[in-house]
Amino acid sequence: MSPLRAIEGALGDLDTPTLGLVVSAAVLASYFVAKNSRDSKAPSLRAKYEATYMPSRVPLLGNVLAMTRNTHRFKDWLLEQSIPRDGKPFTVRLPGRCDLMITARPEHYDQISGAQYDNFIKGDHSHDIMLDLMGDGILVIDGEQWKRQRRILVNLFTSRALRENMTPVVHKHMRTLQGIFAEAATSQTTLDANKLMHRFTLETFLEIGFGFQMGSLASGQEHPFEKAFDDAQHISGGRFSKPVW
Repeated sequence: MSPLRAIEGALGDLDTPTLGLVVSAAVLASYFVAKNSRDSKAPSLRAKYEATYMPSRVPLLGNVLAMTRNTHRFKDWLLEQSIPRDGKPFTVRLPGRCDLMITARPEHYDQISGAQYDNFIKGDHSHDIMLDLMGDGILVIDGEQWKRQRRILVNLFTSRALRENMTPVVHKHMRTLQGIFAEAATSQTTLDANKLMHRFTLETFLEIGFGFQMGSLASGQEHPFEKAFDDAQHISGGRFSKPVW
């Protein structure tokens, strides 16, 4: 089975993104690229590969009609476009916006998120979409703001902090998760792995970052904050698939 086919099956039942805890998120990989804003430090990128446009593009409207028809299954639709291309980048044209470039190749993620990070800005549109949920957080900003926040975070994630503060919290919630799996194995009960891992991640981040113990992983009950956070992610992620937002 190809990696893309495996991804297609794994995402079949996914309803909401886990932005900020996992982002990448909201779609397979969405990056708004302004044609005239490519960094001069990487001229070789322009010569290596030119992302083709989706065939559903029409004059003036671009791909907006195809996107509108698939708003309710946006991630699945993008995955279906990626599979025939073996994950290579392609471009979605929307009226009045920068082109939306989609890629599903691991080596591209490495370049975008690491080696050539400065050449792939998030842009104002992405920032505006996520502003209500994430404010001016590090995941939605660029430039000096990003560098300043990164310096702060690097100082927080020291070896001592990981060893003394973060690791014990992770281990505590892992033991809770292990107990849930063990009980389900004994009773032959079906589990919602997606929901469990989401709660594990949320519980861990909330306790490490804010000292707040939600308790939904152990109790199996949905916490009001959990629901509100899921709703906020769903609304914010949905904005990416609405051409006129």
